[in-house]
Amino acid sequence: MLIGLIADTHIPRDAKALPPQVKDAFRSVDIILHAGDIYVSKVLDELEKIGVAIWTPRADHERAGIVFFRTPNHEALHARLKAAHIYCGTFLGGIRIDPNFYNTLEELDKFLAIVRSHVAENSK
Repeated sequence: MLIGLIADTHIPRDAKALPPQVKDAFRSVDIILHAGDIYVSKVLDELEKIGVAIWTPRADHERAGIVFFRTPNHEALHARLKAAHIYCGTFLGGIRIDPNFYNTLEELDKFLAIVRSHVAENSK
C-alpha cells in the first residue's frame, strides 16, 4: 500500500483548493492522509465576523485542529447544533468543534449559519 501524506495546506485561508501538482503527485497512492488544519482558519475567520468570543489561538503554531468559542446561552446553541446533527462539545461556558478533513464545506457553512442565527437572536 502506498500512502500519500500532506500537511498544513491551510485551505481555504491561503488557497481555495490544492494546486494541480498535488493531485498529480498523489495520483498513484492508495490513501491520502492529511495532517493539519484545513478548515480551522475558515471557521475562525467566520466566527470572528459573527462576533463570538474566540478562545482558540489565531497563530498556526499555537493551536491544534480545535476551535473553542463562547456565546450567550451556549447551552441552547449546543442543543440546536445537536438537533441539526452537528456534534460538538460544550464546557467552560462555550462550544468546542473540531473541523477537519472529514467535514465538508457545506457542513461548516451549516454550522456557521446556525451560530450566526443564534448570536443574532441572543444579542437583542
